[in-house]
Amino acid sequence: MQLIKFITAGNVDDGKSTLIGRLLYDSNAISNDILESIQQSNGTIHLAHLTDGLKAEREQGITIDVAYKYFSTDKRKFIIADCPGHKEYTRNMITGASHADIAIILIDATIGITEQTQRHTFISDLMNIPCIIFCVNKMDAVDYAESVYQKIVDQISTLQFINKHQIEIIPVSALNGDNVVHRSNNIPWYNGPTLLYLLETYQPIENTVNLPAFLQVQYVSFQNQKRYFFGTLLNGNFEVNQEISIYPTLQKNKIKELYVLGNATSKATKNQAIALTLQDDTEIQRGYYLTANTTAIDETKFQFKLYNQFSAICFWFDTTPFIPSKRYFLQHHSLKTYVKCQSITEVLDLNVLKFKEYNHSPIEMNTIFKAQLISAQPLLLADYTKCAALGSFIIIDETTYKTVGSGIVVNQ
Repeated sequence: MQLIKFITAGNVDDGKSTLIGRLLYDSNAISNDILESIQQSNGTIHLAHLTDGLKAEREQGITIDVAYKYFSTDKRKFIIADCPGHKEYTRNMITGASHADIAIILIDATIGITEQTQRHTFISDLMNIPCIIFCVNKMDAVDYAESVYQKIVDQISTLQFINKHQIEIIPVSALNGDNVVHRSNNIPWYNGPTLLYLLETYQPIENTVNLPAFLQVQYVSFQNQKRYFFGTLLNGNFEVNQEISIYPTLQKNKIKELYVLGNATSKATKNQAIALTLQDDTEIQRGYYLTANTTAIDETKFQFKLYNQFSAICFWFDTTPFIPSKRYFLQHHSLKTYVKCQSITEVLDLNVLKFKEYNHSPIEMNTIFKAQLISAQPLLLADYTKCAALGSFIIIDETTYKTVGSGIVVNQ
């Protein structure tokens, strides 16, 4: 069964948590014991409490962290990340968006598009989320008026996007359940799909189809006089006797044995967790990449390259400001190396959603900035829009080992 990951975002009172609660409730994805825990004395269900699990959230009536929920229908499995709506929690929005297939952005029908709507749309676009669904919520509060919905549709049409996305707009009432799981009788003028239908039928875009097969080594084990390399095949297929290249050492080798779930096999496919041995004993460490030999690949298709210097858009998470002259750890999936900032070129103004020339002011928490980075060890990188696996990283403080930021590779 296919797994789909999506985020919800919007203003503080747009009803994100209520929408998710309605989605879970109407799709029969809630167990009886959880239903009892959120049932109020008058018998009604407090839908928002299905996601606002933190005590502080319930007391304040807001979402202050990314709340993850898991549910499934007969057709698919889902992971939901309910992101906070406040400007000061931009870092949480980025965290939730980093691996999402779909972004659901709520718009209060009584208010229309706000700065928060534009901000969350901008971040969803920047993180290259393939599908963006705008849910015009609280349609019951405007008597399900088509004119109100159409005005918001016109506002959405003016939004500017850097990347290409599938855009959907749905009029809903999370409180009453209109067009969330079941089609609404209150909105006869809308002939489009319900939210659940879109979630169940959306087909994720594969942006690694032109890449050779590759795997990043997550673990190395020596057993029975053999050296085994473990990892997840991130693209393509591996086969026994296939020639491979090793990055960053640029050595050549050949696959001798392949194992999936502990069983020997002649072929492994994308997204499988595998183990393999090589014909020649080669020094390979955790974080190295094993790739299909690229010599015969068409030049118009993607080619693997190593970089010590690269451009990135960085997101700062920590309460302690970023220090451009300081050395940090860069974690590129399994590979960890030192990194320093050569220069900061631009900083995003969250109020107008435009990058502006860096004026040497402190890089505070939630700041988004463009930088030139240099790493101690060469990295196998790609533009984030071409391959998220090769184009994303996190930044770690070398003293505290705390994750203080993240980034995506651009223009590589």
